[in-house]
Amino acid sequence: MDQGRPDDSRQIDDRSRTRPYGRERAVALWVLLACFLLYGGLFIYRTSMVLLGTRIFTLFDDAMISMRYARNLAQGHGLVWNIGSPPIEGYTNLLWVLYMAMVHLFPVPESKLALVVQLTGLAGLGANLLMVRKLAQRLSGGSRVAVWFAIVLTAFYLPLNNWALQGTEVSVLALITTASLYLAVCGLESGRTSIGLYGLLGIATLLRIDAALLLLAIVVFLFLADHRNRWKHAILGSITLLFFVGGQTLFRLLYYGQLLPNTYYLKLTGFPAGARVARGAKVFWDFVYRFNPVLFLLPFAGTLQRPIRTLSLLLWVFCCQCAYSIYIGGDAWEAWGGANRFICIVMPIFFVLMGITVSDAGAYLRRRVLAAKRLPQAAGQAGMVLLLALCLAQVNLIRGDPKLAGLLLLEKPMEAWGNVWAVTMGPVTQAVTTEDATIAVVWAGSLPYFSHRPAIDLLGRNDARIARGPVRISPDIRQRIGFYPGHMKWDYAYSIGELRPDVVSQLWGLPDPLPYTTLESVPPEARPYIEDNYLLVDLDGYRLLVRKDSPRILWPKVNRYIVRAGE
Repeated sequence: MDQGRPDDSRQIDDRSRTRPYGRERAVALWVLLACFLLYGGLFIYRTSMVLLGTRIFTLFDDAMISMRYARNLAQGHGLVWNIGSPPIEGYTNLLWVLYMAMVHLFPVPESKLALVVQLTGLAGLGANLLMVRKLAQRLSGGSRVAVWFAIVLTAFYLPLNNWALQGTEVSVLALITTASLYLAVCGLESGRTSIGLYGLLGIATLLRIDAALLLLAIVVFLFLADHRNRWKHAILGSITLLFFVGGQTLFRLLYYGQLLPNTYYLKLTGFPAGARVARGAKVFWDFVYRFNPVLFLLPFAGTLQRPIRTLSLLLWVFCCQCAYSIYIGGDAWEAWGGANRFICIVMPIFFVLMGITVSDAGAYLRRRVLAAKRLPQAAGQAGMVLLLALCLAQVNLIRGDPKLAGLLLLEKPMEAWGNVWAVTMGPVTQAVTTEDATIAVVWAGSLPYFSHRPAIDLLGRNDARIARGPVRISPDIRQRIGFYPGHMKWDYAYSIGELRPDVVSQLWGLPDPLPYTTLESVPPEARPYIEDNYLLVDLDGYRLLVRKDSPRILWPKVNRYIVRAGE
């Protein structure tokens, strides 16, 4: 890393080759932002559904787990998944859950509460675009090419929009990541230390505990690169880590009696670390391959060609986040393609670096090719627009083909169809059970939330005994890659045989975790606890298993729906 500040003169040179933003460019930016907000609103609408004449908005199923914790907290029952049950930390996004709890205090119907969270995500993405513009403009010296590449690719990157607009904390984390790096860049250029930088990084750890990696990555880089203020960075970073991460740990010990979140034990224990990392490397390569390796390496090549501290900082943070994704084995939804939840938050800064690299290459071509052949400037501009369009299609190359139908909202967003089933099953289950009936679930978000019933989490995200239990291998085809985060621990002898749920809505280990069609499709390891104790019920196409001797089943409503042998 640079000892002094050799990057300043180069940035001055860059600024001299571009004109400052005029009013027409500002108008173009706001038009783009308005188009993005309209696009985001349509995206959110496409995730909704109509049930019994009411339009219902819902989130990605994991986000609905956070919503259940939030509702229980808002109603005075504490940060628990099941009211009256021992506390268990089945989330890793404390501040986001607290915000969701505040949303539940609004005079908004339950069917529209998720919409408030989704609109918050949209606002976060919009603010992030403005911050991306500031960062790209500062680092590129005001290059229009760099700025527009960065904001257009960020605005219409499907994985980022999908995770953010379906209710996860990704939207705000991406904004904080971009803003933190902007403050760090300003500090490197001015030689000053920003207290606000560490405040933002601390808040990030409250939004998701593993954002502590972002804090450490930036602190380490500043300690090595900013010699004048290195000990200030070390002290401020240590204080931030101690206060925010240490404070959460103390709260967890006092409230939940655990040193780490329950999801840590669920996902990162019981499976060989080497095999987990190998799976993380494989899915990361799949992401790079679909993204296009040449395109993926562009920012690396550009940063090596211009080894400026500020550009190196962005690339360092991006690489750290990718390494973390590999270390934890990736995400459970890698089959969707594109950046996962952990990499999505640094994709905006990756697009900034990509835009700067393209801008530098374009400037070189203008000097050496267009000027030499006396081609009109419009030819170069048209080439850049075409290149941007091609890059936009290429970065959205997910699930094996450009997901243009999803990008253009011609089909429902990823996972939205599954949400239709989960949301519908809530009132269906509610209609045939009493308030204290328990439901065994695989999808632990929307169904428990909308059913208002105590639930048993078969995969252990909200069950400490399952989370600390042994890893199992499901016959599900997705498991053949060896590691499937959060979906490798279950115990039917305990969850069904011992806890005896009144309703079993799903079982894991099927080719699809959606409802079974016959008793014969029940996984063999679950049959001893199902066959003699449960009846299969078909409620107008929605199938459930109900316990034969349960006093919490409304039998007058159920008896005529029992599926007989051979049906």
